[in-house]
Amino acid sequence: MVYCPNCGSHKIRPILPQIASKYHCPDCGYQGAFAVEDGEMAREIRERWMKK
Repeated sequence: MVYCPNCGSHKIRPILPQIASKYHCPDCGYQGAFAVEDGEMAREIRERWMKK
């Protein structure tokens, strides 16, 4: 599973499913090539995001 590097959401998806080179997060609007694969790191990112 991959997570958004901005808000930690698990809803992040590839913009083009055939090519996982750019992702979009519907929760925060992030678009970029980087996605987090570490669930623990994503949890920490999500906690910080929710405090904002």
